[in-house]
Amino acid sequence: MEITYYAKSIKGKKSKENEDSYIIPVRNEIMEKEPDLERQGYLFAVCDGMGGHQAGQVASSLCSKWLLHEYYQQDEIKDPVTWMIEELESLNSRLYQLSLENEQYHGMGTTAVTLMISDDKAYIHNVGDSRCYKYHHGDLKQLTKDDSVVWDLYEKGMIAKDDIIKNNRKHVITQAIASEASVDVRTYPVLNLRNDLIFLLCSDGLHDVMIDDQIKNILNDYSDLEKNAEKLINLALQNKSKDDITLILVSINTEK
Repeated sequence: MEITYYAKSIKGKKSKENEDSYIIPVRNEIMEKEPDLERQGYLFAVCDGMGGHQAGQVASSLCSKWLLHEYYQQDEIKDPVTWMIEELESLNSRLYQLSLENEQYHGMGTTAVTLMISDDKAYIHNVGDSRCYKYHHGDLKQLTKDDSVVWDLYEKGMIAKDDIIKNNRKHVITQAIASEASVDVRTYPVLNLRNDLIFLLCSDGLHDVMIDDQIKNILNDYSDLEKNAEKLINLALQNKSKDDITLILVSINTEK
């Protein structure tokens, strides 16, 4: 099996610093050694920070760094679903305590959407409104649910999915890592990997201005991940996204 990926993050117009961050399976500055991908698997994540005085950038960056480090510190993760729930709960506690102890970090928080790939299976979790989609042979499906006011309206049948991007409350999320003492991590059914499957992880700087059909039409040309990433970002900018934009595309080829 071959797994390829491409990630990109750009600063939006409304923030002084890019408050998004992302994880791809490579060593960072706090890791002792390179990840053993064949044995340990692949970890991807997108985090979207919030909070004044650059606190959002701190929350997002620390969440990404600590999560990547903790994942690849493990020799073996026997239960990936439970491990990620407990790890995000732990990160929530650590970051929440940091916000209490440092005035400049009061009110900080970050979303997180994670994708673990191990033993030909995919494990997905999230907190907040950063999303994971899957694309396969012309079909696009959002795998995660948003922790947001407008998503609750959508699930109650009060608005259509495509109308979420038009709602003036679309930025109001109902939970984030570090915003409260505890957090409810969403988890989803484990997926068996298939050939030509693509995962898209992204922050709301992308999906807040783009309906699913627009994403699907771009991913129809999935042979070039970098090209598709650039197309997605350019369309978000054309649709007047002012937020930071972060995305990761992950392609699965099971025939290699």
